[in-house]
Amino acid sequence: MNLPFKEKCISVVLSISLGAFVPSAAFASQDEGDDGSGFRQEITLKDAADNAISETLGASPVVDSELSPLGVDISSASVVLDNSSYRYTGSEIEPGVKSVRLKGVTLSAGEDYEVSYSDNVNAGTAHCVITGIGKYSGSVSEPFTIRPLSLTNAVINDIPDQEWTGSAIEPDVTVSLNDEELVKDIDYTLSYENNVDLGFATVTVDGIGNYTGRKYASFHIVQLLEEGVKGSASSDGKDYFGKSWFIDIKQDSLINLDIQTWCYLSESSPVPYLVSLENEDKSIRYTWSMGTKDTKTYGLLSVPAGKWLLNVVSITKAYHSVSARYKVASTPVGAIVEKENNNELDTATPIAVGDTFMGSIYNPLDAYESAKIGDLDYYKFTLQSPKRLQIRMSNHSATIFGLYDSEDNLVKKGSDSQGDTIVGSAAGDRSGDVILDTGVLPAGTYYFCVTSGDQNTWGKSYYGKISELPPFDDVAADSWYYSGVMFVYEKGLIKGYSGTTLFGVGDTLTRAQLATILYRNANPGVSSDSRPSNTTGMPDVKGGEWYTAGVNWAVENGVINGYADEQGNRFAFGPDDPVTFEQLITVLANCSAKSEDLPSAQESSKVLSSFKDGQSVSAWAQANMAWAVENGLVSGYDEPDGQYLRPGEEVARERVAVILMRAFQSGILK
Repeated sequence: MNLPFKEKCISVVLSISLGAFVPSAAFASQDEGDDGSGFRQEITLKDAADNAISETLGASPVVDSELSPLGVDISSASVVLDNSSYRYTGSEIEPGVKSVRLKGVTLSAGEDYEVSYSDNVNAGTAHCVITGIGKYSGSVSEPFTIRPLSLTNAVINDIPDQEWTGSAIEPDVTVSLNDEELVKDIDYTLSYENNVDLGFATVTVDGIGNYTGRKYASFHIVQLLEEGVKGSASSDGKDYFGKSWFIDIKQDSLINLDIQTWCYLSESSPVPYLVSLENEDKSIRYTWSMGTKDTKTYGLLSVPAGKWLLNVVSITKAYHSVSARYKVASTPVGAIVEKENNNELDTATPIAVGDTFMGSIYNPLDAYESAKIGDLDYYKFTLQSPKRLQIRMSNHSATIFGLYDSEDNLVKKGSDSQGDTIVGSAAGDRSGDVILDTGVLPAGTYYFCVTSGDQNTWGKSYYGKISELPPFDDVAADSWYYSGVMFVYEKGLIKGYSGTTLFGVGDTLTRAQLATILYRNANPGVSSDSRPSNTTGMPDVKGGEWYTAGVNWAVENGVINGYADEQGNRFAFGPDDPVTFEQLITVLANCSAKSEDLPSAQESSKVLSSFKDGQSVSAWAQANMAWAVENGLVSGYDEPDGQYLRPGEEVARERVAVILMRAFQSGILK
């Protein structure tokens, strides 16, 4: 019996036997111990003769959980979870704890216990662990079940048709569930049936580990059709019909395809056969129909390298017999064959300038009028610098073609907004190739599109070639100045005469033209539309002209100073005056040479003496000319009796181009 410490007196009646004593009553009192750690109890007993016997008893301290250094053990507590069974998720599963009770008392989470979990990811038995804290110690574990996930909703990738080998074929498959790819022999196993002979085979996927259940997939075992070899197939009886062959294309090609169909003794009115040719990843597919007794040649068809599947199908219940044969067409060496489906800019067949390309028209435009569709073949090429191109198209099939930009807009010749669009057509009468001159096109990406509106071109091939032309009609590719002209043209320094394809070979360069060339180099990207006023102070320079910005810059920077009188006053620039060779060299020296870089008069005389006309160089130009010779800008004209500088010669535009190229290559100009 527990007695409260604060209770001062309790009277009890005892009925006990103490040897010779037979007590009739007992009186007891209870007080707290002096240290509060226990209690003291005094008991008085009386015998039959009414003799009193008193005894004071001391008790050990009461053992209470609040006073135990270990706390109350909760290993016998009962635990209730939200659920006792869960499906595998691939992540940790942590059921909620509904209650923890110990000897009828409900414990509080975070105050009396903490929760943790073990083995709670994979299928099997997991545990929720309750660990005592505060005045509780020990732990108790409550199991729960993680069940394997069913493969019912699993997705098995399409298995490509397999080439018949005569042996068992066991292709790998990809199995995914809830967008997660499963792992073979960890999550599932594979087994195969009917996987030796031609026809349909079955693959069985059985879940293991964290997965359970079974899924099935099928694949087609197909015979290889060799080039030039006729493949045949017949139905076993009156039935629907389907036959497939593999075609293995070793390199991008155009092929002819011969197919024969025959349907007889049908149970109902026969419908046409459906024929298809598709590549292994099904990104390219040709389809058409054939009569129930028909023989046709299809092609040329564009077939990039890889495995192709030819299917012939009938939904007529009858006897069937079909045959097929293909032949790769001969193509020019190194030709780029179109890669279907190249009917959009994003899927254009890549080519380069200089390539021969070839393709075929699968469906002429509006072949199916209701759908308004047709075969568009796009070819893509990129120019790293401005170029003039020639596009040559064969004329043995009726085609129409044009050049487009990256926005699918027709390009105009020379990118001139007022020019003609770059389009053409071939009649297919073999009267000669059709040639397009693009003019000079700026750097960028272009798309050449070929198609046809003539139904007779179905399966007809075409050939084309893109070649680079000299940008200027008056610049021969084998001329001594060709590389110089191309250099300054590609740098945008000398662009030729506007609105023409002429560079101006043999024409003298003017002082205004030279100023403009050097201005463009010093100010890349400057607009050619700039038309400032004259700031030179020289009256012969007109404001608002094409050359004004260049002349202003040249005078301001001391590159071309203009003509001066005896007092050194600049009175004219001479915009239209021709530039002499020694003037050109002096201008280049003004651009890059420091005074200390120039040779002395004595050194200059020595350098120039190696030329037959070296002494004819003007005194004001001798140091500059000698500097140019020493830096490889000038080599002179070779004549039978020696080399000549011709310093006073009015310099032609092509000679300027070569000098400028050398100046850049040697680092004199940057």
